Amino acid sequence: MQLKKKIFNVLKPNKTYYYAYMVELKTKQDLHLARKFFHICTGMMAMGVTYYFSFTGKQAAFIAGGIGIIGLLNELLRFKFSKINQIFLFIVKPFARQEETHSFSGLTYYCFGVALCFYFYPWPIANLAIYYLIFADPIASLCGQIWGQKKIIKNKSIIGSLAFATICFLINIIYLNINDNPLLNNSMFLILSPLVGAFSEFLVIKDDNLSIPLISGLGLYLLSLI
Repeated sequence: MQLKKKIFNVLKPNKTYYYAYMVELKTKQDLHLARKFFHICTGMMAMGVTYYFSFTGKQAAFIAGGIGIIGLLNELLRFKFSKINQIFLFIVKPFARQEETHSFSGLTYYCFGVALCFYFYPWPIANLAIYYLIFADPIASLCGQIWGQKKIIKNKSIIGSLAFATICFLINIIYLNINDNPLLNNSMFLILSPLVGAFSEFLVIKDDNLSIPLISGLGLYLLSLI
């Protein structure tokens, strides 16, 4: 009965409930484990579909970009119509942040970050950069929030950056081994690429879901040329 009432209140424009509802959303300061889990699962599902259907980098880029455009249109609609925004926030409540009530959600940036990465970078480089985003980003965030009392800049901590670099290194070893990639024999690439990944976390352009794959992908590509 309570759930029905809650749904009715969301569907019915109710300013008081709407603003009370927004306060219930998590912020960047919260651990927000559901969002981190969703971040990893979404990325893994997307990569799984890409491998299953043997998409090329360009095909994966256009599909991710298409989903991103649909997401962007949804964002613009919910910004214009408060009722749509209420329904959207009710549906994504477990994963949404309070800051996203009137700004683009991380998922939209996620899609465009993946799309641009697949479009511009060679297949193995794009894969590594996207896996950095899928795994290193949420794990580093979790470690930083729990143990990272000493901050470097803003919300970035030494512990979080070390965790990011460590996960990137493990991703390199696992991915390059599975695919028998010659970069596995490039010691400079193996050592410096985790640092590039950790560095990309600092250079946030709009959203880390956009900046991490693009910046780390560029760094990995340049390293692969050495």
